[in-house]
Amino acid sequence: VKSWAFIPSDKVNEKSIKEKVDYYRMIDEGYCFACGEEVVDYGFIEEFVMNLEVEYGVNIVAIGYDRFNCISTANKLEAEGYTCIEVRQHSSVLHPATKLIEESILNGKFKYSRNQLYEINFANCKVAYDTNLNKYVSKKKSNGKIDMVVSTIIATYLLNIEMIESLNDFVIQTI
Repeated sequence: VKSWAFIPSDKVNEKSIKEKVDYYRMIDEGYCFACGEEVVDYGFIEEFVMNLEVEYGVNIVAIGYDRFNCISTANKLEAEGYTCIEVRQHSSVLHPATKLIEESILNGKFKYSRNQLYEINFANCKVAYDTNLNKYVSKKKSNGKIDMVVSTIIATYLLNIEMIESLNDFVIQTI
């Protein structure tokens, strides 16, 4: 996993004090990008996403997004040829991905590009359970920002969908 955060340029000092995170250092380390003034510049984020394939030599199969504040960006990315999938922020949807990440961490199989801000996001997370005992990361119960972890859960959700769909290409026969 390689994850980044985005912060409004005019809010770096305020958020550093409020969240007790040195965002100036996080920006210097490349874990976070200051863009926009009072709100993040979604144009910057869109360009960032569209440059990932060239920058890292990867192929973007799909982009998962939370409907909140992202519909315009998803539409722009789709216009550029990307597949964008809305991922409902509900425990019944996110439970399998959350569980898979937890198991990967506990089994020592979860790998990520060293990033102190990402680690802070993980430390902030609090897991909750719904009435069906589906596990999810609760923004309301968490102690600070967890957006980088939530984006990893969304990406894992999409990875699971891709893996399940690829199984449809196989035929299993038993005798």
